[in-house]
Amino acid sequence: KVIPAVLALALGIGATSAIFSVMRGVVLRPLPYSDPDRIVVVWESNARRNRNVIANGNWVEWRARNRSFSHLGMAGSWRLNLLLDGRPEEAVGMFASSDVFPALGVQPALGRAYGPSEDEEGNDRVIIVSDNFWRTRLGGRADAIGTTIMTNGIPRTLVGVMPPDFTLLG
Repeated sequence: KVIPAVLALALGIGATSAIFSVMRGVVLRPLPYSDPDRIVVVWESNARRNRNVIANGNWVEWRARNRSFSHLGMAGSWRLNLLLDGRPEEAVGMFASSDVFPALGVQPALGRAYGPSEDEEGNDRVIIVSDNFWRTRLGGRADAIGTTIMTNGIPRTLVGVMPPDFTLLG
């Protein structure tokens, strides 16, 4: 009679502990940015989608008319075909406007962030990489800043490396 009760109690405590650990790590832990309670995400919606990616022209207009937010940036996922040392690779990255990093209160650990002029089409041939990408694919070399990385057939200048464990949008 005692063994089944102890097993049931142990399973209950173990399951509760595991669930709380997951909830704490995913839901309760604050975002790793300065002033996370001041960050909001804005989406467009239409008849087919509640969370639609904002059209670039709309974002430009919103930013020009913005009177409510200290920064209004745009970011989203982006599939990249890279050419590194003559070898093609595929990677999933993010595109981000120049206001994203100031909004999050995060700056690259090496190099610099995007400038406002680099939000303009045709002047957007710069790239910032993650710490992991920099270490594994670029050898962790400080002189990698300023080098060219081909993405989707377009040469982009590496201008920054984000801090370790930095993540954008999860």
